[in-house]
Amino acid sequence: MKNLERFSLQDLSTKRVVNGIYTRIADIFPAIAWKIHPNALQNKAKIKELKDKYRGKRCVIVANGASLKKTDLNKLQGEITFGLNRIYLFFASTEFRPTFYIAADNLFIDQYSQEISTLTMKKFINWDRRNLFTQQTLVSFISNLSMY
Repeated sequence: MKNLERFSLQDLSTKRVVNGIYTRIADIFPAIAWKIHPNALQNKAKIKELKDKYRGKRCVIVANGASLKKTDLNKLQGEITFGLNRIYLFFASTEFRPTFYIAADNLFIDQYSQEISTLTMKKFINWDRRNLFTQQTLVSFISNLSMY
């Protein structure tokens, strides 16, 4: 009930309610697979191996944007880094490579899965987009289902 306080009645249009119901229904099968699929169990084990591995160390998240053209990414060499989305577009102009790669937006993953597949660092990709990748090209999937 506490979450309902952030909405006013005018925010609850029929379209929004129907879209919300559709989204929840569409999430059911990936959520079940994330809980019981053998590949999901393997991926969870890989993620668990990383737990506390870098505890107490500095971590840098490198997003995208025009400002990266003005940033010396080579200064991040040796740091634990997470590169997002199309960070690989900067690889031609720098020796920097992130420790981990993350793509969480499903539309983005759909559009760029072939490019993402070529990356050699450990990758975290939404579980429900696993069909776009072979197990050889991925290190781990993540669940993007916040309701589960």
